[in-house]
Amino acid sequence: MWKIIVELADRAGGSILIPNGTLLCREDMRAHLPEGMEGDSTFVPEITLEAFERAAGPFNHPLT
Repeated sequence: MWKIIVELADRAGGSILIPNGTLLCREDMRAHLPEGMEGDSTFVPEITLEAFERAAGPFNHPLT
């Protein structure tokens, strides 16, 4: 399921709000964020499953 969400977020130019409060988004979205959100965000060139796992922390099981 996460694989689909991650792919959809990347294709749509969206972002993913991770439960720990981090916003995972593409680098090109930096200028579009409201003031003050940049510090709580992780910017990546492309939203991938690997980028999501790095931002969200370790998981017990693979997310594929």
